[in-house]
Amino acid sequence: MDQLESCQRDWTALRPARLIAGAALSPVIPAALSAPVVWAAIAFSGHPWPPEKVAKNVAGYLLAVEVWALVVGLPGLWVMSRLTDRLSRNGCFWIAGAVQPLVAIAIGVQSLAATLRVEGDRLYIDYEATSAGSGYVVPSVMLEFGARSTGKPAGLRDVTCDAAGFIDGVEFPSTRPRVMHAERTLWEKATAIHVFCLQERLRGERFARHWHDVVRLDEAGNAAAALADRQLRSAVARHKSMFFAEKAADGTLLDYDRAVNGGLRLVPAGQGLAALSKDYGQMVHDGLLLEDAEPFAALIDRCADTEARANRASE
Repeated sequence: MDQLESCQRDWTALRPARLIAGAALSPVIPAALSAPVVWAAIAFSGHPWPPEKVAKNVAGYLLAVEVWALVVGLPGLWVMSRLTDRLSRNGCFWIAGAVQPLVAIAIGVQSLAATLRVEGDRLYIDYEATSAGSGYVVPSVMLEFGARSTGKPAGLRDVTCDAAGFIDGVEFPSTRPRVMHAERTLWEKATAIHVFCLQERLRGERFARHWHDVVRLDEAGNAAAALADRQLRSAVARHKSMFFAEKAADGTLLDYDRAVNGGLRLVPAGQGLAALSKDYGQMVHDGLLLEDAEPFAALIDRCADTEARANRASE
């Protein structure tokens, strides 16, 4: 991720040079950097590069493709979508060739009733459920390797199993992984909620967890520091603008910088609110929350309060 962040900085810093190069090379770039030539030259198509080699070539790839895009008049969002698509495809080879075999061996050694499948940059472990429920909870564990977040700032945190201490005679493992700070996580979730509020539609099920998580992060004392950190929220807006460009329901491009500087929306309206209420109800009914879940109206009121505080913090 250090290399990817460096590439992002280089990409921005080199913008004047890219403009000059685009003008100077306009007679030859269309042919030299046509799509087939770019893919072959950068060797992203179907080649199982290790992640560190992929990251090392991202800066050159961005420069080459944007010069071509400038000449033919394509917008920057097109360039970023092509980049992330190629990185995702390359990750698929690594997952199938390196990760999946290791997990398959572990499943076999422990004689577990589980199967594996790879979909894009995700590895799914499908297991036999002990009960069906409503179907809202899928009997599958997803390992996602194509996350486009930076993972920073981060630190070590102790993690224990939720069931630890409740079952006599069973000892559960614990670990201390390096995880992204809760303050960054709050802004990541808040901006994802903001997108939903402006698009007025859910992307699949189990999306209501973001509202629940924001409230829990606030309860844990993480919101105050996150909302006051101007550098952090600007970093999130900048990163999301590059890798998560979205449009509102009216077709206009979402402005993440505006969202984190006084224009944040955490409470949807109309059909969006109704869809969210239904999703939250299904989540509660299938027992995703260990404790007694608060009513949906109370959850939304808490999010409205967080929204107001976030927007006041930017004044």
